[in-house]
Amino acid sequence: TTMNCSGGKTPWNTWVSCEEYAPSGQIYQIDPFGNRPPEKTTIGIRQVGRYEAFTFDDRDEKQPVFYVTEDQRNGPTRRFRPELDKVDWENDPWSMLHGDQGKVDYLVLSPNSTNSYNSGTYGWVDNIHEAR
Repeated sequence: TTMNCSGGKTPWNTWVSCEEYAPSGQIYQIDPFGNRPPEKTTIGIRQVGRYEAFTFDDRDEKQPVFYVTEDQRNGPTRRFRPELDKVDWENDPWSMLHGDQGKVDYLVLSPNSTNSYNSGTYGWVDNIHEAR
């Protein structure tokens, strides 16, 4: 990989490595025990970027959510939700981050007024250009 950045740990103890390499940055899942070769994740395959960090929210084990940030001024925060039939904590949690299934959307922040960035609303959209 090229110009690796922080990435993050998965709930099943693999590492997701984020590349900041423009114009072709990717996101790889890495098995630190060497049982599986590194593999590009669904989030990175769909779009290249200057990826910075990875984290997750697994409070609802039936619908885990994964997040990725970009290291550029207009880089959106991405949210990935795997298809429910891909969620297999027991046999193969690795596969949740791979394949052509799942939904990627983008965070949009909307301040309450043009003079204050201390409060506002947020939402998730399908269009990356709207999130930039």
